[in-house]
Amino acid sequence: MRVLYVILAVASGAISADITGTYRSVSPSTMHDFDIENMYSGRVNGNSIEGVWEQGPRVCEPFQEASIKIYAGAGQCCLAMKRLGNRYIFSKVIFSGDHKGELYPLCTHSVMEKM
Repeated sequence: MRVLYVILAVASGAISADITGTYRSVSPSTMHDFDIENMYSGRVNGNSIEGVWEQGPRVCEPFQEASIKIYAGAGQCCLAMKRLGNRYIFSKVIFSGDHKGELYPLCTHSVMEKM
């Protein structure tokens, strides 16, 4: 029973872990920057956008696998993130808003490094 408790504690800690920092895709065309004061900036293929972000287990409810929500331009993006080795996997869960805006291409599946 103790082993199960430890596993649950570690797993829940990963969901609410601090994500502040700058992430770049392995081929450097995509960048996410999550500022400590919840300011967001992103860049993809030379286009930039700024906004705000929040994190938590219910920010994208009912999509509980997503724990990051970005608000920028005319869009909102919900992402799930996990760490595998020294890489971070960002997975698009849902996007709402202008599909032709600057945020939409950032709301995608990507493998990134933390800078």
